[in-house]
This record gives sequence, structure tokens and C-alpha cells, in this order.
Amino acid sequence: MQVTTDQYTAPDLDPPGPSLGDLYVYSGHAVQDGSRVGQGGGTCQVIQVEGEQITTQCVLTIELERGSLTAQALWVTGRSPLDMAITGGTGDYREARGTARFWDIATPQERARFEVVY
Repeated sequence: MQVTTDQYTAPDLDPPGPSLGDLYVYSGHAVQDGSRVGQGGGTCQVIQVEGEQITTQCVLTIELERGSLTAQALWVTGRSPLDMAITGGTGDYREARGTARFWDIATPQERARFEVVY
């Protein structure tokens, strides 16, 4: 599944530069075989800064035809892949668990694989 980001912002709280509480906010679409199969978005909030290493807490929701999936993880910016725990969902996914793996985050080549158990 390809992931497209249609909207993105990164509010920078004081002090300027990476600091606790800064956010990355994004939304977009899931695309498979050239067709949109879902939409979603999420946030990553900075929870620790150690020099160049920035750790964020990320939360994501994606809506698909048969329901939505939620996921969360800690992410050190720039690292790929990112494995997010699928923490639940709605509809057919109301008891979902599993892993969402993302590669090439915040690039035009970003993609994801959802391994869902429900």
C-alpha cells in the first residue's frame, strides 16, 4: 500500500528548534494498485530530544471501506522502517491487533504494510 500525504504541518513551540511538545501533523490517503482505498492522518509529538536524536510519540487513524484502524508507536525521526502497534479499530476491525510497518516516511516513496489480526 502506498501512502500519500496531502496535508502536513509542523508547529514549532518555544524554544525555537526541536523541543518537547513540538508536533508533526499529517493527513492523506492510502493507495493500492493506483486506487484510493482509504484516508487518514495522525500526529507525532516530540517527547525527547538528545542532540540530533528526536523521539516522538505517534498516533495514527486510517479509515478503510470496512472500518477504521488505529495505531501508535515511538519513532526516532529519520529511522525507517517504523513498526506501529495496531491498537484497535471499528467495523470489521473492532477487535484488530497487529503491526503497521512504514518505510521511507515523509517522502514521496512512503509505503505501508498492515498485518492485521481480527
